[in-house]
Amino acid sequence: TVSVLYWCIVQPRPGMSTTSVDGEGRYSTVKVAEFLESLLHLEQLDTGLFRSKKLVTPKNARGTYGGQLIAHALQAAQATVSEEKRVHSLRSNFLAAGDSSAPMYYAVKRLRDGKSFAVRSVTAFQKSEPVYVATLSFQVPEEPGIQHSTGFPADAPPPEKAVSQADQLARLIDGAPTVQLKENFRRKFAPAIHVRYTNRVSLKNPLKTQRPMRSWFKCDHIPDDPAVHRALAFFATDFTLALSPLAVHGLPNPDLRMIVSLDHTIYFHEDFSVREWFLYEVHSSWAGSNRGLCHGRIYTRDGRHVMTVIQETLIRMKKGYASTAKL
Repeated sequence: TVSVLYWCIVQPRPGMSTTSVDGEGRYSTVKVAEFLESLLHLEQLDTGLFRSKKLVTPKNARGTYGGQLIAHALQAAQATVSEEKRVHSLRSNFLAAGDSSAPMYYAVKRLRDGKSFAVRSVTAFQKSEPVYVATLSFQVPEEPGIQHSTGFPADAPPPEKAVSQADQLARLIDGAPTVQLKENFRRKFAPAIHVRYTNRVSLKNPLKTQRPMRSWFKCDHIPDDPAVHRALAFFATDFTLALSPLAVHGLPNPDLRMIVSLDHTIYFHEDFSVREWFLYEVHSSWAGSNRGLCHGRIYTRDGRHVMTVIQETLIRMKKGYASTAKL
């Protein structure tokens, strides 16, 4: 469970400069920007066919990080759509674990090209076997018409008062039960995305709450291109979301055997800059049959509700484990 919390903290790669480190351990160099670009970049091989440049697998995970497949699907699809049309929804399913040691290929199929809307299907595959499928819809910006949205959570602390990555990691190190695990946590990490946590989690004091979990995100190392900002926002949506059902029963949980995203849906309401802090609020409304239903909302710091996310997650516990909670 701990390793899932830290997908965004990547181990330094060969050639990644570590000469400039700030108080939170962030590597503020061009090498980090290059690494982020490699995570999102796709090479176009033919009309509607793309190939990944770099894939990442979180420590102890079964396969490629799902958020990267989601971001790649967006990158591939929006490359085939006229610039005036912007993504407003993605619906997808994870079919198999990706192998990060081999390239991922993305095949885009045009389902509709209308005056106002365009629809694309994207299939990610390796060795001719599908790994992930998505349907994305794009719309030309229109008049506002009716408008409403959920308000920014009034009790959410600002990022300046939230727990930094370094502080959260220190708590996990302090609570590690063995010397070896402490040393594993102390290995040098290079955060690619700045994250601050509003919930305090440690091995000694697991988080158990029916309230939403919240995290602040931002990334300084990306270009001004709105398409790249959308892709990075999509990349972040698979972070912490799957953990929300576990938080109801206790997180971290030593009885956890497996946690895997089954599907993923995103409603993208409006563009925003990921260079500025944005709040990701996640919670679970139901769990049973080894599955958990997860909900997420993303807000800008000035209070705009810019994204909504829904996911069902496979959560397998040790045989005989049982925990019941009433929401």
